[in-house]
Amino acid sequence: MKQDSPVYEAIRTRRAVREYTDDPISDEQVNRILRSVRWSPSAGNRRLHKVIVLQDRSEITRVRSVSPGLFGDPPLLIILWTDKKQLEKEGVKDHDTSTIVDVGTTAMCMMLAAHELGLGTCPTTSFSAEGVCGALNIPDHLVPDFILQVGNPKPLPPGSGHKVSISEFTYWGAFPAN
Repeated sequence: MKQDSPVYEAIRTRRAVREYTDDPISDEQVNRILRSVRWSPSAGNRRLHKVIVLQDRSEITRVRSVSPGLFGDPPLLIILWTDKKQLEKEGVKDHDTSTIVDVGTTAMCMMLAAHELGLGTCPTTSFSAEGVCGALNIPDHLVPDFILQVGNPKPLPPGSGHKVSISEFTYWGAFPAN
C-alpha cells in the first residue's frame, strides 16, 4: 500500500469525533454515506442489516437518553440494525460472528465515506438496545447493533490525539510454547 494513496490517507486521518458544530448535513451527504453501505462487505452477500437515519432533534434526544456511549451532540445518527426475520430466512442462528463482522465493516465504510465528505463520526456501541427500540417504536424483528454519530467536527486543540506505535499492538509469529 502506497503511504501517500488516498485510501491510506483516509485511514490515517480519520478519527473519532465527539464534538460537532451546528452546521447542517445535506441530504446529498447523507445519501453518499448510505451509498457506502451498499458496497460494504457482507458474509455470503446476505445483507442482513438495515439502517435508520435520525436527524430530528427529539428523536436523537430520546436515543441519547438510553445511550451512555453517545457523548457528542451530533446532528445525525445512523443506527445499524440486524433484521431477525432475514436471519431466520437465511438460516443464521442468532448473531453469529459473521454478522458481527458485517456490522464492523459496514460501520467502517460509513465512517470513511463521511470522512471523505469532511464530516466527523464516532462509533457508539454502549446503548440499551431495548431502550432504543422503545424510544423509536422499532418492530421486534429489528435489533440495534451500532449507532454512528455524524456531524461537522469542531476543531481539535493543538497536540491532542495519541496514536500507538505498531510495536505496541503487534506480535510476530507464534507465541512461545509454555
